[in-house]
Amino acid sequence: MLYLLTLIKALVLLVPWGLADAQQARIGGSAISLTSDIIGYKSGTSLASEISVPAALTVAGHVRYPDTSVSQFWNWRTGTVIRELSHHVDTTGLPGESLRPSDVVAAIAEHTQILYILNIANPTPVTGLSIADGRATPDSLAVLDAKIDDMLAALAAFERAGRSVARVVIGADFSNDLVPGIYTGNVQRYIRHANRVAQNIKGFDATIEVGVVAESSRGAHNATDWNKALHVALASGRLRNVDALSFERAPKTSLPTGLDSADAAELTLGRAHRHASGPVARDLVQVPAGYSFWSDEYFSELESLQGTWVHALYKAIVATRSLALAPRLSSLTLSGSADVPEVEGVAAEDLAMGVLLRALHNRREFRSLSFDGVDQIRPVEGAPGVSGVMLSGDDSEAIVLINATQQLIENVQVSGLLKPGVRHRAEQHSDSTPLTRAPDGGPVRSGMGGGLESREWDLPGQTVDLKPFSITLVQSMPH
Repeated sequence: MLYLLTLIKALVLLVPWGLADAQQARIGGSAISLTSDIIGYKSGTSLASEISVPAALTVAGHVRYPDTSVSQFWNWRTGTVIRELSHHVDTTGLPGESLRPSDVVAAIAEHTQILYILNIANPTPVTGLSIADGRATPDSLAVLDAKIDDMLAALAAFERAGRSVARVVIGADFSNDLVPGIYTGNVQRYIRHANRVAQNIKGFDATIEVGVVAESSRGAHNATDWNKALHVALASGRLRNVDALSFERAPKTSLPTGLDSADAAELTLGRAHRHASGPVARDLVQVPAGYSFWSDEYFSELESLQGTWVHALYKAIVATRSLALAPRLSSLTLSGSADVPEVEGVAAEDLAMGVLLRALHNRREFRSLSFDGVDQIRPVEGAPGVSGVMLSGDDSEAIVLINATQQLIENVQVSGLLKPGVRHRAEQHSDSTPLTRAPDGGPVRSGMGGGLESREWDLPGQTVDLKPFSITLVQSMPH
């Protein structure tokens, strides 16, 4: 494999760098309708982290609160983990300030929806019950109802702060519960309790969408048995008032060895295409007809790549590919980038996702793009080297193009996609050192090691050049 890649690279160097022949972008599929809040971020654990990133969250469709990793230990009244459980939770690096419902409402944009993860596993202090009480009598309806009262109080707190919750998930992935909980490995108990919770949520506000926790096909114990039990309960009516199945999907990948950085970056980005068409699609297959698919916690296990431009493009590729799973996929929550190097105050990973989020804003019709002459664009590990999507609204359209190769792709024709007689604005971000991180303590403008470039320009014609390892947005501008 390494020999073949070296040979291909040598042959490429024999021809002029950059592809000068026009590549025609065309609509490659039928229109797909998207929900208004389809892509969002998890809130993090403080206002100083992901929730305040201006380039991304100000245009995010939703924010997921609290952070999934601490949700089953969460006390919403204090905006922190339950004190009794704090010794079980790794708080390394977590800032000290709290994050209450009123803080979330104050921080997010007016159009951003709230997806609230209910703490069903452990009672909070206001219930008058200890963690030990909850575990000693796991099937007690009195204990469950005390938890439910606290859940409904949280929803009321959001309303008092000026925003209603749009969606809730009843718990989190119990196979990854840091503290052995009453639902770990006990799907029947979860079904009984989730049914009671869902009934109360709908009684509080029938417009709130309710999701139950499914398990991704990633080796979690009894994942298949858990999901089959959910299917049976939904079909038989033992689990009612449910709108969606919520999956946590954390991809695992590592950098290829024995290659230079550009080749390694290309191969890694090829895996992003496979991730969207493989594992994510396999989760969707597990969702019964008539129910929505919510996917959460992307990229939390790509730690070796965090802080690199490759990670930014990896996110963008998976997100754009996943949009094709709509309308079954109606919620895609991405992990944020609070602890990675920043460029002009914005994490580079969120810089890339901000492109897609701005393209989505007020545009609810999605189409995939294909490219004539694609054989001239080097495929990345079997995936296309260049990919793109088109998003349309009532009176505007946007095109997002991703070049996942180390080649300059020149003269990409977008004629026929853009409305004539309208001003179009282009924005492009690229990095010539896609696997390089900024040094610790380095200047924020150094980007991912100095190679990150950003530019904006009016697009006078119908062609655009795609720099190596770049994401480009072309959108019509209001008069």
